[in-house]
Amino acid sequence: MNNLISFPLKPSKIAIILNGERTSFFILKNNWHNYEHIIICDGAWDTINDKLAKKAVADNITILGDGDSINNYPKNFIQLLDEYTTDFEKAIQWILQHNSGKKHINIDVFWANGKALDHTLGNLAIASKYAKKVTCHFYAKQQYYRFVENDFSIKSIVNRTVSIFPYPKYLVKSSKGFKYPMLNYSMQVNTQQSLRNEIFANEAFITGIGSCFVFIQM
Repeated sequence: MNNLISFPLKPSKIAIILNGERTSFFILKNNWHNYEHIIICDGAWDTINDKLAKKAVADNITILGDGDSINNYPKNFIQLLDEYTTDFEKAIQWILQHNSGKKHINIDVFWANGKALDHTLGNLAIASKYAKKVTCHFYAKQQYYRFVENDFSIKSIVNRTVSIFPYPKYLVKSSKGFKYPMLNYSMQVNTQQSLRNEIFANEAFITGIGSCFVFIQM
């Protein structure tokens, strides 16, 4: 897992589009041609088909899910009826099955939050569950976030807010380039977090132990 978060962010080769709030559509639309494969989950297909009609019909697109929220079923829809996994987890499993030769895969994820809060929280849990094999790069409204373990750095973006949400525990041993420095700062999901800090240097660095989600203002 590469823990350097460098701006401007480069698109991954694979994207997953979920059925959450339709935010950051311009990023998705502008990078559409850069993706080698796009997984569209369930009801997200209705929006994609409506807004990107010509682009949406392509060989590099897979449409899958349990079928409970899609209105216009395409002919190539893959229905996966396992009710013990969400469409997001189904998509990750599908990607892993079809990329078995790769040690680690980067995936851009759109429309993962909003609408149902339980789905949003579930998406975080799934991203952490598969973190050894997959890095999920989430794009939300004016915000980018991802799961990281241990040390990480943020480069080429200043005067933007950064939040660190321990998942489940994270210890900041030292930090550099942040408005509010952290030293031996212990965080846990149900006790302490680091919310709304700010980057003021071209490269901010944290030496840490544990795992967390990093949220960066875009």
